[in-house]
Amino acid sequence: MSKNAAAAGLTDPVTGQPVPTESVVESAFVNGLASMVGRQFPSDQAISELAAAYGFLEPGVSDEERAEREHYIEAFYEDVMNFDTLRATAELVSPDQLQGAVREFLGDEDLSGLELLEVLPASWREVMTVVFGLAVVTSENLGGSRWFERAISGCTT
Repeated sequence: MSKNAAAAGLTDPVTGQPVPTESVVESAFVNGLASMVGRQFPSDQAISELAAAYGFLEPGVSDEERAEREHYIEAFYEDVMNFDTLRATAELVSPDQLQGAVREFLGDEDLSGLELLEVLPASWREVMTVVFGLAVVTSENLGGSRWFERAISGCTT
């Protein structure tokens, strides 16, 4: 996350000064966890910091692509990656469907979440792999690619 945050080179919208890498990572953890328990992101800067920490804002990304990625992160946490939604999905998904979703998640080379899994202790890696599998099932239940298209446009309602 530190490498991703440093590469994104975020600046404070008020001061115009670079945001310290440690601050971006800390904000990403705090706001990501708060969103998982049902709190909204406190600002657009918080969404940018989370996107940066996950590697979604590499240098050279266009303003349009940046906005789409930030919309996706916000929708992902609001619609998919929260404990209530994941719990509801877990209660309905079959073991075979969940295993398939986990395989799909682990096989997706475009997901920077795989890097995150690599640095976690083994027990956390196993839990987060299942969480991401539930997230795959949840996003499919929300409409799959249709949900994704609405998410990147900033309109998930």
